[in-house]
Amino acid sequence: MSSSMRLRARPGQFVALCPLLRAGGTSRHIGRNEKGCSVHNNKGLDAKFLALPSLQNNFESLENLPRLNECDAPLTVNLESDKPAKKSEGDCDRESIGNPARSSSHDHPTKKQKKEDSAPADISQSASENPIQVRLKEYPRHSEGKSYARSFVGAWFDKYEWAEYSKERDAMFCFACRHFAPPTYGNANEAFIKSGFRRWKKAHGKDGAIEKHISSQCHKTSCIAWADYQRNKADKTSIAQCISEAYQKKVRENRHYIKTLGEIILLTVTQDISQRGHREGDDELNPGNVRKILRFTAKRDPIIADRVESGPKNEKYTCSAIQNEMIDTLACMVKEEIAEKVRSCHYFSVQADEAKDVSKAEQLALVIRFYDEIANCIQECFISFTQMDLLDAASITDIILKSLDKLGLDYKSSLVGLGLMGHQ
Repeated sequence: MSSSMRLRARPGQFVALCPLLRAGGTSRHIGRNEKGCSVHNNKGLDAKFLALPSLQNNFESLENLPRLNECDAPLTVNLESDKPAKKSEGDCDRESIGNPARSSSHDHPTKKQKKEDSAPADISQSASENPIQVRLKEYPRHSEGKSYARSFVGAWFDKYEWAEYSKERDAMFCFACRHFAPPTYGNANEAFIKSGFRRWKKAHGKDGAIEKHISSQCHKTSCIAWADYQRNKADKTSIAQCISEAYQKKVRENRHYIKTLGEIILLTVTQDISQRGHREGDDELNPGNVRKILRFTAKRDPIIADRVESGPKNEKYTCSAIQNEMIDTLACMVKEEIAEKVRSCHYFSVQADEAKDVSKAEQLALVIRFYDEIANCIQECFISFTQMDLLDAASITDIILKSLDKLGLDYKSSLVGLGLMGHQ
């Protein structure tokens, strides 16, 4: 390697190169180039020193050094000349080596690539439109290689209902695949979806692109989806509407089942009969009154029959915990109706008495007496049983006041009478 070796560096890299030059000779600043970048020259650099492998590696690593200024143009410097050397033709290709900012279009799509990826403006832009089939007397012709010029054929519109033609791009597109293709459609279909097919020489024949596209799984799936979309559009239905109708039907069936089960439990409560049996299995002859009445109802109600016979076990709501919860809910509804009647008449009185149940626990029974304007008579309604730990006056008073608070009754201004059996 001679001292006439030309070092090509990007602007700003001579800051890192100068120490290497000083190691073999004297370096001096000779000015700035048109971009304002510093240019250095070394006349005393020894040829033997330049031939050292370590220095050659340092020269090769210059391409990977970071740029130290905003100058864009690469600079080639001749070490024996006071003037910057002209850029060679091969320098343009070597500039991008090791420099991501100057990489090719593989990293950053060009304007042409972006234009090809986007659909042209003269074809359909949404699935709600119809395929744009431009019929011209004569279509533009172009040749491929040494073959004679060919063009798009207007008769293809009659043969392929999915075909679209873009006059702007002189290319053929597939309407079904553009709007209904699956996420992965393969390279064979990309021309009909993104850039447009315009290799008319390869359109038909042994390896015809159109036949390959029609036989692809992507095109078949897209056409099925397109047909479903057209059918739903004609029937004025959509996937969302179908889902909504199915959901509403399921809600109606669930409410019908719960209402029927609640009425059965209400029947057992008002008739003072037990809800459950000793054994409640599906194979038992007497699984309890609730289950027995539910099976009887299922014989005349297909919705109840479907739920009882083939419904999930967690959707039958016949276990003891659910039955007790439904009884509590019904009790709250009855209490709220009584409280509403009491509030409408403004004044009421309370009767209370305690008694022992079969478990020897003291239970305080509470009854409200009021005038019913609708029935035009005095009504006495049972409110609750409350287990008592203490039977003194303070405990009984506390239980009564808490019960009235739960019903939302204003006992301070509306309670006009209190009856306690055996208590002062």
